[in-house]
Amino acid sequence: MNVAKLVTGLSAWQADGLACVACGAGYLRVRVYGQGTIPAATYGQPADMPTVMVPNLLLVREGFPVGNACGITKLIFDQKAELASVHPSAKEITREIASRTDPVPRTPAPARPSADGRRGAGVS
Repeated sequence: MNVAKLVTGLSAWQADGLACVACGAGYLRVRVYGQGTIPAATYGQPADMPTVMVPNLLLVREGFPVGNACGITKLIFDQKAELASVHPSAKEITREIASRTDPVPRTPAPARPSADGRRGAGVS
């Protein structure tokens, strides 16, 4: 199923194009929601469209090996360009944004030597 084609197809039969799902964003008081914008060129709309954003989190089960979680995180950052070739929003992945998981706790990173050789918390 190609979701982009489905959304594009949906807008093709509506006289006004895409519906403004963010127009009622003031009613969304849950702190995980945010406001965003779909650029006009994304679906061939005449103007940018406000929308509701929900962050994506990569979740693992309790007891998932910490080393594996760190390995997956490293892989995401190391292969970011390839991920972005499949989904352009992957270009926006940064360590700073990735660290914003509240209220979901992050998997603790294993202690490892810092640049100066002292033991310290790893980067998660």
